[in-house]
Amino acid sequence: EEETKAVFGSLPSSQKEVMEKLDVGGAPPSLREYAAVEEFDGMRVFFGTARGTYDKKVVFEVVDEFDRTLYLKNVIKTVKLISRNTGRASDTFAFRNPPTLMNQYKPELRDAQYETEATLDHYFYHQNTAPFISYRYVWIPHIFLPVSLKVL
Repeated sequence: EEETKAVFGSLPSSQKEVMEKLDVGGAPPSLREYAAVEEFDGMRVFFGTARGTYDKKVVFEVVDEFDRTLYLKNVIKTVKLISRNTGRASDTFAFRNPPTLMNQYKPELRDAQYETEATLDHYFYHQNTAPFISYRYVWIPHIFLPVSLKVL
Protein backbone atom coordinates (compact mmCIF):
# COMPACT_ATOMS: atom_id res chain seq x y z
CA GLU A 1 0.00 0.00 0.00
CA GLU A 2 1.38 3.42 -0.94
CA GLU A 3 0.81 6.40 1.35
CA THR A 4 1.42 10.02 0.36
CA LYS A 5 1.53 12.64 3.10
CA ALA A 6 2.85 16.14 3.75
CA VAL A 7 6.29 16.34 5.35
CA PHE A 8 6.05 19.83 6.84
CA GLY A 9 2.97 21.05 8.72
CA SER A 10 4.52 24.46 9.27
CA LEU A 11 7.42 26.56 7.99
CA PRO A 12 10.68 24.54 7.98
CA SER A 13 13.62 26.01 9.89
CA SER A 14 15.96 26.26 6.87
CA GLN A 15 16.60 25.47 3.22
CA LYS A 16 18.93 22.71 4.36
CA GLU A 17 16.10 20.97 6.22
CA VAL A 18 13.90 21.20 3.10
CA MET A 19 16.61 19.67 0.89
CA GLU A 20 17.31 16.88 3.42
CA LYS A 21 13.69 15.80 3.83
CA LEU A 22 12.08 16.36 0.42
CA ASP A 23 12.81 14.27 -2.68
CA VAL A 24 9.87 14.86 -5.02
CA GLY A 25 10.10 17.68 -7.54
CA GLY A 26 7.31 20.21 -7.83
CA ALA A 27 6.07 22.33 -10.70
CA PRO A 28 7.82 25.70 -10.99
CA PRO A 29 5.64 28.83 -10.97
CA SER A 30 6.12 29.23 -14.72
CA LEU A 31 4.11 26.01 -15.27
CA ARG A 32 1.42 26.32 -12.61
CA GLU A 33 -0.50 29.02 -10.80
CA TYR A 34 -0.28 29.04 -7.03
CA ALA A 35 -2.73 30.57 -4.54
CA ALA A 36 -0.03 32.47 -2.64
CA VAL A 37 3.72 32.96 -2.45
CA GLU A 38 5.82 33.87 0.59
CA GLU A 39 9.55 34.34 1.04
CA PHE A 40 11.42 33.28 4.16
CA ASP A 41 15.18 33.43 4.67
CA GLY A 42 15.98 33.22 0.94
CA MET A 43 13.50 30.37 0.40
CA ARG A 44 10.23 30.86 -1.47
CA VAL A 45 7.12 28.92 -0.53
CA PHE A 46 4.34 28.44 -3.10
CA PHE A 47 0.98 27.54 -1.55
CA GLY A 48 -1.36 25.44 -3.66
CA THR A 49 -4.49 26.16 -1.65
CA ALA A 50 -4.31 29.03 0.87
CA ARG A 51 -1.51 31.10 2.40
CA GLY A 52 -0.11 29.39 5.48
CA THR A 53 -1.61 25.97 4.69
CA TYR A 54 1.29 23.52 4.58
CA ASP A 55 -0.32 20.60 2.78
CA LYS A 56 0.74 18.28 -0.07
CA LYS A 57 0.24 21.07 -2.63
CA VAL A 58 3.00 23.29 -1.20
CA VAL A 59 6.18 23.67 -3.27
CA PHE A 60 9.46 25.05 -1.88
CA GLU A 61 11.93 26.93 -4.06
CA VAL A 62 15.46 26.48 -2.73
CA VAL A 63 18.97 26.96 -4.09
CA ASP A 64 21.45 24.13 -3.54
CA GLU A 65 25.24 24.28 -3.11
CA PHE A 66 25.70 24.10 -6.90
CA ASP A 67 23.51 27.23 -7.41
CA ARG A 68 20.72 25.18 -8.97
CA THR A 69 17.19 26.33 -8.25
CA LEU A 70 15.14 23.35 -7.07
CA TYR A 71 11.38 23.12 -6.69
CA LEU A 72 10.53 20.50 -4.09
CA LYS A 73 7.01 19.33 -3.32
CA ASN A 74 5.98 18.95 0.33
CA VAL A 75 5.30 15.21 0.09
CA ILE A 76 6.81 11.90 1.02
CA LYS A 77 5.61 8.67 -0.55
CA THR A 78 5.93 5.58 1.60
CA VAL A 79 5.23 1.97 0.67
CA LYS A 80 3.92 -0.10 3.56
CA LEU A 81 3.95 -3.87 3.32
CA ILE A 82 0.71 -5.67 4.11
CA SER A 83 0.86 -8.45 6.67
CA ARG A 84 -0.42 -11.86 5.60
CA ASN A 85 -1.75 -12.51 9.09
CA THR A 86 -3.69 -9.30 9.72
CA GLY A 87 -4.23 -8.04 6.16
CA ARG A 88 -3.26 -4.52 7.27
CA ALA A 89 -0.35 -2.28 6.35
CA SER A 90 2.45 -2.07 8.88
CA ASP A 91 4.59 0.93 9.86
CA THR A 92 7.33 -1.52 10.85
CA PHE A 93 7.84 -2.74 7.30
CA ALA A 94 7.84 0.44 5.23
CA PHE A 95 10.24 2.21 2.88
CA ARG A 96 10.33 5.46 0.93
CA ASN A 97 8.99 5.10 -2.58
CA PRO A 98 11.42 6.74 -5.01
CA PRO A 99 9.79 9.31 -7.29
CA THR A 100 9.39 8.45 -10.94
CA LEU A 101 8.55 10.52 -13.99
CA MET A 102 7.33 7.59 -16.07
CA ASN A 103 3.65 6.93 -16.60
CA GLN A 104 3.48 3.17 -16.15
CA TYR A 105 0.18 2.88 -18.03
CA LYS A 106 1.15 4.96 -21.07
CA PRO A 107 4.96 5.31 -21.27
CA GLU A 108 6.33 7.87 -23.71
CA LEU A 109 9.82 8.57 -25.01
CA ARG A 110 9.72 12.06 -23.49
CA ASP A 111 9.09 10.58 -20.02
CA ALA A 112 12.02 8.20 -20.43
CA GLN A 113 14.27 11.12 -21.35
CA TYR A 114 13.14 13.07 -18.26
CA GLU A 115 13.75 10.04 -16.07
CA THR A 116 17.23 9.49 -17.53
CA GLU A 117 18.15 13.16 -17.12
CA ALA A 118 16.96 13.18 -13.50
CA THR A 119 19.02 10.06 -12.76
CA LEU A 120 22.17 11.50 -14.37
CA ASP A 121 21.70 14.77 -12.44
CA HIS A 122 21.40 12.78 -9.24
CA TYR A 123 24.65 10.91 -9.97
CA PHE A 124 26.50 14.04 -11.09
CA TYR A 125 25.50 16.21 -8.12
CA HIS A 126 25.53 13.54 -5.39
CA GLN A 127 28.12 14.14 -2.67
CA ASN A 128 29.55 10.61 -2.95
CA THR A 129 30.17 10.57 -6.71
CA ALA A 130 33.63 12.18 -6.66
CA PRO A 131 35.02 9.99 -3.83
CA PHE A 132 33.53 6.87 -5.43
CA ILE A 133 35.12 7.55 -8.83
CA SER A 134 38.44 8.67 -7.29
CA TYR A 135 38.65 5.49 -5.27
CA ARG A 136 38.12 3.42 -8.41
CA TYR A 137 40.79 5.39 -10.31
CA VAL A 138 43.36 4.73 -7.58
CA TRP A 139 42.70 1.01 -7.30
CA ILE A 140 42.40 0.22 -10.99
CA PRO A 141 45.40 2.08 -12.44
CA HIS A 142 46.08 -0.34 -15.30
CA ILE A 143 42.80 0.62 -16.96
CA PHE A 144 43.44 4.37 -16.92
CA LEU A 145 47.20 4.64 -17.36
CA PRO A 146 48.88 4.58 -20.77
CA VAL A 147 50.94 1.47 -21.61
CA SER A 148 54.25 3.39 -21.44
CA LEU A 149 53.68 4.19 -17.73
CA LYS A 150 52.83 0.58 -16.82
CA VAL A 151 56.33 -0.60 -17.74
CA LEU A 152 57.92 1.55 -15.04
